[in-house]
Amino acid sequence: METTYIESTFEKLIPNKLPYNIFWVILSVLTYCISELILFLFHEDRYFVFQLLIIGGVLTWPIFYRIYSKKFYDLFKDIKAIFWENDNDANEWYVNNSKRIFALNTIVSKLLVLLLMVLGILTLIYLGLPFNNTSVNVMAVIGFLVIYFIAINSVNIMVQMFITLYKLSELVPKVGFYRYSHPAFLKIKKLYLEFGVVTSIIYFGLVLSFNCSPYNMNLVLLAWLSSIAILPLGMYVCASLLSKKIILKAREYQTDKIDSKIESQYKKLEKEADMDDIIKLKNYMDIKNNLLKYQITQNKINSIFALIIAFISLVSQIITIIKGLGIKGVFRG
Repeated sequence: METTYIESTFEKLIPNKLPYNIFWVILSVLTYCISELILFLFHEDRYFVFQLLIIGGVLTWPIFYRIYSKKFYDLFKDIKAIFWENDNDANEWYVNNSKRIFALNTIVSKLLVLLLMVLGILTLIYLGLPFNNTSVNVMAVIGFLVIYFIAINSVNIMVQMFITLYKLSELVPKVGFYRYSHPAFLKIKKLYLEFGVVTSIIYFGLVLSFNCSPYNMNLVLLAWLSSIAILPLGMYVCASLLSKKIILKAREYQTDKIDSKIESQYKKLEKEADMDDIIKLKNYMDIKNNLLKYQITQNKINSIFALIIAFISLVSQIITIIKGLGIKGVFRG
């Protein structure tokens, strides 16, 4: 049974006749140009880098949401036969998790986004409005709410991705004998490590944009950055540990099958000793010992992704710490 692809939140907002990626790029450019024009006409301070990073970056995030929604769908098709014997169970797992991650279609996802929206609004109230003209501030608040809603969907996606991989690691993969390097296992890890790199780049962009904002870097923004700093490295740790757990589950599944054969063969020997049965028992035990000796090692792709994530996160943290210590104006737009 073919599983129907579940559209992400922002795919549903765009009419089918409009090219999805082009729509968001055009919207990003238009929004930036309009914001520049408004600030110019009302003689307000302009923040070139901040506007470019926030408007240009955030409004193109839905493109990445869609890319990884489709990657998740493709991954599901690759692992479907390994983790589920029943098509209905497999399809139900995909639909539930895809809606929770990308479609904002569950109570937990909605509550998480709502909580972040409230915290964002409270932060804005605490920091105050950045411009002198009331009309500009009203337009800025409206723009902030739209862009902020798009941005915090990424937090929900990351959190739900963690949960989904954990739930997947609780299932038993039924792969062929000695197939611990099954392509599906590598695809699981690669998807999560790729997303970890994207998360690191997004975090780096946030660090730069906060430094270039009308508020510069202050304790409130520093607290925001510190609270989400764990997500990029968390994605790497999650992908490494849980994908290893999945491989161990596959090994455990195979050792259990060997154990049942060993037990059956041993019972035969208890009734009547036979040389052939003794040889079979010894062979089964050798196979089990070889299974248990199998070493799960990191591959080159894993190491490269780890290096990229660590480097981007380190640079981001250095910038944040420097600004947090009071060195201001370096990155001002």
